[in-house]
Amino acid sequence: MKKLFLLPILFSLLFAGCQQPDDEVDFPEPQKPVAERIIGVWINYADIFIDRDGKETTVPRDYLVYYIKDNGIYIYSNPEGHDQDGGAYTLSETGGKHYIEWNSNNMGHVKYEITTLTDSTLTLEMTDSLAQLLEGYPGKYYHNVMKFRRRIKHPLEDKVKSTWRTDTTTKVIYDTAGNIIKQEQVPNETYTYDINTDHLYINWKDEAKEETYAEYSLKDRDGKTYLELEYEDPSTTASYQIISVSDDKMVWEQKVSPTVSYIIEFTKYK
Repeated sequence: MKKLFLLPILFSLLFAGCQQPDDEVDFPEPQKPVAERIIGVWINYADIFIDRDGKETTVPRDYLVYYIKDNGIYIYSNPEGHDQDGGAYTLSETGGKHYIEWNSNNMGHVKYEITTLTDSTLTLEMTDSLAQLLEGYPGKYYHNVMKFRRRIKHPLEDKVKSTWRTDTTTKVIYDTAGNIIKQEQVPNETYTYDINTDHLYINWKDEAKEETYAEYSLKDRDGKTYLELEYEDPSTTASYQIISVSDDKMVWEQKVSPTVSYIIEFTKYK
């Protein structure tokens, strides 16, 4: 029995002897404070309203961007920078929960619990108890969850942001193996693309057509960069591969089918 009792002690001594004093041990990096992690540009893409019975109603957001800086929060509900809200904000912690509060033009002093905060996502929640702190509390049950994604600047963003004049549009026809069998220049449909942050305006060759507004994002797939458009009216999408972009020239390709694409060449408008 004594020999069996000594075995665990011998194994512990053997393990301790194998570990050298200079061995490096990886420890997880301490998490940065909320005040640092919340700084950034956050896109409010959806609101979730929860009734007293727990039933959820999700409302997609068209355009609502929160610029959270160390000295204030700036909220834009219009891509042109109109309809600004926000101001100085404060962060607090109570009972292990984190809160953010500021003075809103529409709702007065507001306070939200920060329920999720990662490198890419943010969730702000106003429970009914927090809603009752509002000066304009509607007097009925209110529970709102705001969902955000962090806006990450694409390396090509600064290059594509400008006004581009359409020079030429070339229709390219391929066979099923992907070989070009025909190329022909076709009339330009657009006159200019005025590309801003997150949105653009299209001016058409046909003067009868009104200027078109669309939101866009730059996405990388399979080593290629695409400009993804989402039109507001009608609700449609389009995708253009950015073949090249320089200080004054840009080339897109739009694949409309496996055998047909359009190559569009632009010059920066001066």
